[in-house]
Amino acid sequence: SPLRRGRFLYQSGPGVNLPARRSIDDRVTRLDQMMSDAGLSVSDRLVLDVGCNIGMMMGEYLRQGARWCHGWDRARVTTHTEELLHGLGCTRFSTTGGDIATEQPMEEYIPAFLRPALDGCVISYLAVHGHVGWLDALARIPWSFIIYEGHQDDDRAQVDRDLAELRARTAFEVEGLSLYQDGLSDERYVALLRR
Repeated sequence: SPLRRGRFLYQSGPGVNLPARRSIDDRVTRLDQMMSDAGLSVSDRLVLDVGCNIGMMMGEYLRQGARWCHGWDRARVTTHTEELLHGLGCTRFSTTGGDIATEQPMEEYIPAFLRPALDGCVISYLAVHGHVGWLDALARIPWSFIIYEGHQDDDRAQVDRDLAELRARTAFEVEGLSLYQDGLSDERYVALLRR
């Protein structure tokens, strides 16, 4: 950003004293409240983070007691994800680097020792639907709930269309839907989808 002399992060990170467009603290505060209201938790569950970026949300899920997190993003990103999470002291995570495609068999990329934990896992699908759509694997993986976040330009009608598209693949109930803003980002919808 020219107004900030180029020193402007996409999302905040612990120990980095630079302004950021997205605030992890704001995001987590909203999600924590929604999960509490719905009686849902990531505690002692495997969390699969589609479009994990640099892993800040995986770090938060681990802080909340997730058994393990596995994230997908581009290979050039996941290298930094791993470095940052290790730097934060996180050890219960793994990543898959590469392009994410709708037909990608997510379950085949999960380390073998985690496959028994798939039953009842949590899917983190934050601001990624517009880039990859709904992955076919979401109909096969026995998840318990999805944490879904739309994009900042999505209106309620778009969110409803996106959720209808997922409902065509698998049944679920919307346990919470909220419009919120974090950091300097525009408002966006977040939802909890319980299977």
